[in-house]
Order: sequence, then structure tokens, then C-alpha cells
Amino acid sequence: MTEETQAIELLLIEDNPADAALIQTVLDGSGNSFHITSVDYLKDGLHHLRSHNPDIILLDLSLPDSRGLDTLKRISKDFPQIPIIILTGLDDEALAVESLRLGAQDYLVKGQMEGALLSRLIRYAIERKKTEETLRKSAADLADSNQQLENFSKELQNANQQLKALDEAKSKFIT
Repeated sequence: MTEETQAIELLLIEDNPADAALIQTVLDGSGNSFHITSVDYLKDGLHHLRSHNPDIILLDLSLPDSRGLDTLKRISKDFPQIPIIILTGLDDEALAVESLRLGAQDYLVKGQMEGALLSRLIRYAIERKKTEETLRKSAADLADSNQQLENFSKELQNANQQLKALDEAKSKFIT
């Protein structure tokens, strides 16, 4: 998503058709524009991600071909640049905290969401992920700059030692 007016490209990985329809309805009523691709198996979601680059993933943790945090781990390992919001029927605080620790941007219980809130959380998750990527890139650039400074400092030290040696040789020659 590059502009506010562009539709947010969203991949919904949800195996329950009623929940997928509910999420679609909630987002349609949010006042924002979403282009939703829905799949009901993790393998189909991974296949879609290999050829498309959605702005965000809404992910159910209980799928026919994957369960629990392994579902999140499999996606975030291969596609760490895409923000993920967990949508689940489980109101489990420990699972929510572990999901966030593993890289999810948010954890929502399906029965407790409403359109404006979900829409806002999606936009915030996308912006947080962009900020994380910018910070990661800045940290890498800073590390590269530090390495270059260290190399330059070593070169200066070597040049100074050579100058001292030349100065000593000159002094010995003069005497």
C-alpha cells in the first residue's frame, strides 16, 4: 500500500467460512478499502505469498494443515517483512504474548472485533512493520559505517606508525 486511497492488500488465512465472511463484513463496514484474498489452508497461503506481496496477513492459528504457534512460525520465517495479525477464537493471554514475541503485530479474538477497530489495527500493524524494517535497515547501515570507521582508524594508525618510522629514519640520517 503506497497511498491512503489505495486498497490495502490483505491475505486472510482462515478455514472457517463463517469466520471469513464475518471478517469480510466487518472490514467492508469499516469505511476503508480492502482487497481481501482468502484461503483456508496454510499451504495455500504460503503458495499465494510466494507470488504476491500483500500489505498484511490475518492468520487463524487453527487450520486443517497447521495448528498453534507453528502456523505463525512457518509464515514469519519465510515472509518476515509482512505484518501478521493473529485472529483466533481463543482468548488466551499466554498465547497472545507468545504470538507477539514471535513477531505477530497483534492478537485478536474473533468474537470481540468490530470494523473500525480492526481497520485501525491493520493500518497500525502495517506502519509498525514499516518502522521496524526502517530501524533494522538503519541499524545495519550504522553497523556498516562503524566497520568502515574502524577500518579507517586502523589505516590511520598504520600511516602514523609509518610516518614516525620515517621521521626517526630522517633524524638518524641527519645526525
